[in-house]
Amino acid sequence: MKTSPKQPGLPVIVGIGASAGGLEALEIFFDQFPPDSGAALVVIQHLSPDFKSLMAELLSRHTSMNIIRVEERELIKPNTVYLISPNKNIRLINRHLVASPLDLNKSPRHPIDFFLKSLADQGTENAIAVILSGTGSDGSEGTAQIKASGGFVIAQSPETCKFDGMPYSIIKRGLADKVLAPSMIPSAITEKLSNVAIDQQTTDLEESNNEFRQILDMLREHAGVDFTRYRSSTVSRRIDRRMQMKQLHTLDEYIDYIDKNPFEIRELHSELLIGVTRFFRDQEAFQEIKDAVIPKIIQNTENNPIRIWIVGCSTGEEAYSIAIEFREIMDAWNINRDLKIFATDVDKEAIAFASAGIYQESVINEMSQERRQKFFVKQDNQYRVTNVIRSIMFSLHNVANDPPFTNLDLVTCRNLLIYFQPKLQAKVLALLHFGLRTNGYLMLGKSEALGELASEFEAVNPSLKIYRKIRDTKLNIQRDLDIHEEVHANLRRLNQPKNLSQRSQHYPPVDPHIVSIYDQLLEEYVPPSILIDDNFNLLHCFGEAYKFLLTPKGRSTLDVQKMLPKELSIALSMATGKAKSTNRDVIYKDIKVKQEDGDSIYQIKAKPFPKIGHSHKSVILVTFEKHIEAPPVDQSEMIDVENYDANKHYLEKISNLESQLRITRESLQSTIEELEATNEELQSTNEELMSSNEELQSSNEELHSVNEELYTVNSEYQSKIKELTTANNDIDFLLRSINLGIIFLDSNCHIRRYNEDIRRFINLMSHDIGRSLSDIKFNYHHEDINKLIKDVLESSESQHLTFKIEESKYLVTAIPYATDYNQSPQMSQVEAKSIASGLVLSFLDISQLIALTV
Repeated sequence: MKTSPKQPGLPVIVGIGASAGGLEALEIFFDQFPPDSGAALVVIQHLSPDFKSLMAELLSRHTSMNIIRVEERELIKPNTVYLISPNKNIRLINRHLVASPLDLNKSPRHPIDFFLKSLADQGTENAIAVILSGTGSDGSEGTAQIKASGGFVIAQSPETCKFDGMPYSIIKRGLADKVLAPSMIPSAITEKLSNVAIDQQTTDLEESNNEFRQILDMLREHAGVDFTRYRSSTVSRRIDRRMQMKQLHTLDEYIDYIDKNPFEIRELHSELLIGVTRFFRDQEAFQEIKDAVIPKIIQNTENNPIRIWIVGCSTGEEAYSIAIEFREIMDAWNINRDLKIFATDVDKEAIAFASAGIYQESVINEMSQERRQKFFVKQDNQYRVTNVIRSIMFSLHNVANDPPFTNLDLVTCRNLLIYFQPKLQAKVLALLHFGLRTNGYLMLGKSEALGELASEFEAVNPSLKIYRKIRDTKLNIQRDLDIHEEVHANLRRLNQPKNLSQRSQHYPPVDPHIVSIYDQLLEEYVPPSILIDDNFNLLHCFGEAYKFLLTPKGRSTLDVQKMLPKELSIALSMATGKAKSTNRDVIYKDIKVKQEDGDSIYQIKAKPFPKIGHSHKSVILVTFEKHIEAPPVDQSEMIDVENYDANKHYLEKISNLESQLRITRESLQSTIEELEATNEELQSTNEELMSSNEELQSSNEELHSVNEELYTVNSEYQSKIKELTTANNDIDFLLRSINLGIIFLDSNCHIRRYNEDIRRFINLMSHDIGRSLSDIKFNYHHEDINKLIKDVLESSESQHLTFKIEESKYLVTAIPYATDYNQSPQMSQVEAKSIASGLVLSFLDISQLIALTV
């Protein structure tokens, strides 16, 4: 099996959430994490907006990777650590980390959830989330979306945490793929990264793979959902993920594991349902619904009930969001209208959860305080939906198979179609169109499109994928989709090896002998015929039609016009064209064909068949018969019979081709002009989007927990204090160990620091710190010392003098005290003068030096 990054060039992103007690865990983590892993690590903490963070300095001692604090916008690069800044939230937008200011009026702040949700929304299936020590539940909602989008989640083991609130919240919800000590987390990440590196393309479990099909049969038997119509790449990635978690290498091993552990099929089914949702997900789209759609619906329905269908409602957040917006508008307009909302999904557990209407505090924190108070009631640490918006009918419903709801004013089907194969997408869209009233509204996900139904809707906001149904017309819904799939499923089971067939449900076998008899009857009694589409492509051969078809020279083709003799090719083209335009059977007879054994006379019959389902193409059955005197034609039958005149039909063919060429040229010219106009619009839109991208800021930012912020700041400063204490102890030891009297004075000659040796010259006590030197008694005449100090403070230049006490001679040195100058030796003396903040006096006994020099 093979895997590939969803976005080429984007490194695997590891989002690390840490709060109170997380500094120690981060230091242990980075001590073990390899600097050349190829991943980008984003560290999200609860930082106080009032204190400068020292995290970059502290982590730089534990890793050689480049560390960048995200202040505005940073391009994601591998082998780099990105840190959140105080007063900021960061999120991932188009391969960039974008910082946005906090809304300090909201509480609590959840920056970890904020980043991880943006990571999940970008569709980065190889993303990894790590939750370390911290209080509260920040990170639980973000990891839920990371896991739903195919990512990997690791939690720090609670017993190794100083505060286990954050890791425990995701462990309790079953979101953690692994629970490890900080020292073990790096190896788990590198193992995951190695799997991604080995499998650098999308998992390719082909539909023809018997084991893969058998797993899908097990899923259908378990839950009644046919995943064969889902995109195989999505399904295979989820199966591959489960296999990696169980350390299984082949599908056959995974099938054996399911046989021995029946609960595994439930886990796989849950992962395949991909229930990623939240309240007012995509604020811009919901604002458009509130401003442009809901008022129109209320006006158009007059006194009739308003009917809404939420397709794929998952755990109910979107359904309640729509209900809240309708209720707010109706309350503002003082309208009491009957509102019926149908919310459906194929996930039984999700429907049960949505029906209960009880959500964690972290789930509703994105809403305004006013909405929380009006539409929710707090129960312990949870919030229950009030009766104001409880009138939603949640039910199990498979939109692919079950009949749709009807007379609907609004249907939302967001981010569901992207998981379906094109045929199923078309069928579901046709069902939604059928369920809508004329002028009803449809909202899709941003990555979804109407396809061939685009002409049946008017775009209300094309960028947000909101549409209005413009007319009531009957569409050909592909009801045959299920029948065809059952036929193929039975054929697959027929060809399945015996040992695989025994594992799944037994079906009535198809007798191969009956099939062979059926084929023989077709050959003997069906005249030579071919089935072609609108483009003359060969779809099927009946009888001895192969005798008329010749393999053309050069590149292979299925175009029958190139495979038939010239005379038959022209006649076929004319007959099929007339049959399609008149929708009647057409017969051309007396067609003279030159062959090696002489000329032969043929008759061609073209029979059109109507379009099936959503197919753009009709099919035509063409029958060849040699030198037959056609029986009289019943005039009641819709058949056109015509003698074939080669010259006449050649001219007619040329005329038709010229007409088609002229129409094609006009159409092409019109298309070119439209494309040029569209290209200009796209360029303008692209420029606007690029500009907007840089200015985007989060509208639903959350407050940090004050206790966690202070704890984080305290941890950083404790580490800094240890360093300063060590440095101070070193200085004290140095001052004690040298045979030199030293005293530090500020610019006002107040004592700042001294060592014990200075007491031989100046009578100092511990409480003299901060006093003026002029108030202290010297052990000798010190007028020269005072003058020396004054001169140094005025000139900011070092000076010396010597004096004698009894038999000893001393050298006194006064040096201007300039902190910045000491830190930057390259600073000029002029610059040093301007920042001198005191001076240092040193007393050195030079008697022995003088004696040695004499």
